[in-house]
Amino acid sequence: MNWTSIIQELMASGLSQSEIAAKCQTGQSHISGLFRGERKQPGWQLGQSLIALHAERTKSEQAA
Repeated sequence: MNWTSIIQELMASGLSQSEIAAKCQTGQSHISGLFRGERKQPGWQLGQSLIALHAERTKSEQAA
């Protein structure tokens, strides 16, 4: 899974790193670390939250 790409696409959809973090119930620094490649792998729960949020945001963009 390419977490940098997922986070980049979420940011391109209008979310800030802080908003992504809040929706995924984690800290902004954790999202930033994944985005910059400093953290290679999120925990299972965060990974699932990012995937679900990405699916939700990209689905709404495709419908528009």
